[in-house]
Amino acid sequence: HMSAEISITNTSADSQHYRVEVSGMPPDWIRLDRPDVRIEAGQREQVLINFRPARHSDSRPGDYRVLVQVMLRDNPQHKLDAQMLVHILPYSGFGMALEKTLISSGQSFRLHLHNQGSAPLPLAITCRNRDNKLRYTFPSNQITLMPGARFVVQGQVQPLKPSLWGKP
Repeated sequence: HMSAEISITNTSADSQHYRVEVSGMPPDWIRLDRPDVRIEAGQREQVLINFRPARHSDSRPGDYRVLVQVMLRDNPQHKLDAQMLVHILPYSGFGMALEKTLISSGQSFRLHLHNQGSAPLPLAITCRNRDNKLRYTFPSNQITLMPGARFVVQGQVQPLKPSLWGKP
């Protein structure tokens, strides 16, 4: 998140009420510390604008043209506009889980993947075990998950050397 501060100066001879409005990105991403401010004649006040995009996969990163408007509360036709470009960066989040933690030789496994971030997530899938005695096969080891997307990788696992005696 980030913040910006605007300074409003009352150049009139009378006390004035001002209204501050901000648009150009989802409204729930914008917080004003004082959307309405009273300023005495010849005085200056600051208003803090906080930009806090939701950490959700449908929060799109990129450039947002933000419009800040300061207007007289009693006469909204008298206003000043200021534009700024706010650059929202993507965030990352990833989840994965095996459907079963114990499988037999030749049995299929299912690996559930979830991109919890706000940008496409390229993945390279590899499998290995501690003592390198297993072989894994699955259709593809490269995948790109779009924001919020879920995918299930299905594969098989087999011992590199099949056992001749005993339980597999």
